[in-house]
Amino acid sequence: MYVAAVSLGLGGIAYTFIIWGWWIPVVPALLILVINNGAVLSAFYQHERFLRFQIKLRQHTIEKTFVEIHNGPLQTLANILRHVQDRDLEQHQLLEELKNLNYEILEVGEHLKLEALEKDESLRPGSGLILD
Repeated sequence: MYVAAVSLGLGGIAYTFIIWGWWIPVVPALLILVINNGAVLSAFYQHERFLRFQIKLRQHTIEKTFVEIHNGPLQTLANILRHVQDRDLEQHQLLEELKNLNYEILEVGEHLKLEALEKDESLRPGSGLILD
């Protein structure tokens, strides 16, 4: 839009000068204007598009990480807390459940690393079973 307005303005100024008997070269100025603005605007547009893609990718990663943690370790933790409040777990059972929770947390990290490499949709309940 601005390039067109400036181009018309330069053309009008050149035409006015030609009528008065002066000759000024307009074509080189217009070429430089069009090339510079086209390249600069294109570069800015591409950079903005790349940044928007990165933001969407990071948001998607955060959401997937939350789902992975919620489906696995948080469910196990809620189960452990319920049993502790009811006092129906012995110490060795509680220790086993906490070891299982530790394992699930480590598995979520490993799963997210692997998932970053491959693009498939799957559900991982706390038992370690992977459902496609």
